[in-house]
Amino acid sequence: MRMKFLCLALFILLVLVSCSQPEQIVEPEITDPKTASETEPEKVKEMPPVIIDTDKYKQITNLPALYIELGNNTQLSSLNKEDFVGGNYTLIDGDDIIYEKPLEMKGRGNYSWSFPKKPYALKLIFKEDLLGLGAAKRWVLISNHSDKTLMRNYLTMTLAYDLGAEYSPQCKFVDFFANGKHQGTYLLTEKIQIHENRVDIDWDTSALFEIEMEYRHPGNCHYCIVVPSGVHIMMVDPDEDDTGTEELDKKYIECKSLLTAADISLGMGYDEYSKYIDVASFIDWYIVNEFVKNYDSGFTTSCYFFISREGKLTMGPVWDYDTCYGNQIVETCVNPRGYHVRNSPWYTTLNDDPDFSDLLHKRWSELRDNGMFDDFVKKITDTADYISESQKLDTVLWPEAMQSRDLRAHLALFTYEEELEYLINWVNRRIEWLDTEWYIN
Repeated sequence: MRMKFLCLALFILLVLVSCSQPEQIVEPEITDPKTASETEPEKVKEMPPVIIDTDKYKQITNLPALYIELGNNTQLSSLNKEDFVGGNYTLIDGDDIIYEKPLEMKGRGNYSWSFPKKPYALKLIFKEDLLGLGAAKRWVLISNHSDKTLMRNYLTMTLAYDLGAEYSPQCKFVDFFANGKHQGTYLLTEKIQIHENRVDIDWDTSALFEIEMEYRHPGNCHYCIVVPSGVHIMMVDPDEDDTGTEELDKKYIECKSLLTAADISLGMGYDEYSKYIDVASFIDWYIVNEFVKNYDSGFTTSCYFFISREGKLTMGPVWDYDTCYGNQIVETCVNPRGYHVRNSPWYTTLNDDPDFSDLLHKRWSELRDNGMFDDFVKKITDTADYISESQKLDTVLWPEAMQSRDLRAHLALFTYEEELEYLINWVNRRIEWLDTEWYIN
């Protein structure tokens, strides 16, 4: 009995000791997030696919289709050249689609703005590489209303690009729609501006200029320069919004000094003018513009040049060619024989210099020998075939364009086939005549 009592007491003691021990707390295992991500990938929430309204947005020909929807029920006809209007754009090129992204749009152009089919300036809110032309915000839609073939701008800018002329604008044909309504065949092209994907020069040390007749500026042109030869030059980029007035004023003074010295040097022989100008660019720009006999290229307007990173005046980029290739009833332009651009101040002086003349003839001969201009003639027919479907729709939309006599008067033709034949014949006769002047056998 006593033994039983002792065993019971011992058992109670063991129980009491066991209960008095603190409870063991098991810490949760802490996992390194980096390690966790390697073993258990983070689940990414998938965005729902964009559902594109294929009834609203589609290609109606083989050309890419550019749709622009203007906001606040704005009509295309209410746009002006001063004020941007917001909206969005969709661009379709086969399986490549840019869907409903924001932009702003306004009118542009001088004479071309007077036509029913108008050109436009586009400003995307976000940089975008449209049709492989390089990412940028600023773009231009060219209407080509005064060119019945719709090709003169495309052919000339492409010729300059193929020639290797620096920063020549690239461009692509599109079917343009505004607020769901087809507007016809347009040319989507880069805007000429200082930009990493356009005229890639240094904002701080360089500038972009346009040669334009003074009468085209009835008001005060604060950043215009008239050099001793009489050439009237505007500084167009950079502008005050990009640099500020004080910095731009300083740049203007520096540029005026350089342009004056370069202008004077042109009559002092190759050794002197080659210090100030990029001679190769002056030759290539001249060949393109004299070949096409563009009226504006006689230093009337749209003659661009820039100061290169080496500090030299460099001609280009080329721009504005709807009235070339015999498409304007001006004797020095409509006739495939004779000169037009040579009559402008800088090129009169340069062509009188034997070294420049020699380099010009060698360059033309090189281009002729490598087939550049034979390929160009073929490109005319290839381009006509490419835009054929769209061109036919454009003629239906804008019948007054094909019936116009504005530019060529009694030489006007009234069917696309006749206009195409006129263009090809004019180009062939122009090449033949320039060969008699420039080709070295």
